[in-house]
Amino acid sequence: MDALLRITCESGQARVTFMRPDLRPADADALASELRAVRREADLRCILLDFDGFRYLPSAILGTLLEFHQWTAQSGVELRLVNMSPKLREVFTVSDLHRVFDIRDDGGSPLSD
Repeated sequence: MDALLRITCESGQARVTFMRPDLRPADADALASELRAVRREADLRCILLDFDGFRYLPSAILGTLLEFHQWTAQSGVELRLVNMSPKLREVFTVSDLHRVFDIRDDGGSPLSD
């Protein structure tokens, strides 16, 4: 199976880019496995998950992201979701996930509620 993520790390920050913007529910286990690889990076202070190109996310993928968020919160690692389309941002807003996740334009200042 091809990798779902490209991970680049520099100065305590990891940028996680999705290799394709059409994740399916069947990808949830593989995504969880690849996110565990991000967790193994030493001295991470911030992780940016880059959603460029996504219009939607299946609920199974949202569950995987919530589990990853729980790990980052417990580990003191800042997690930011960046480059969300207005459509995807709306999904997070309607489901109140925008209150859980730190959603930003491109890792900069937080988007307004």
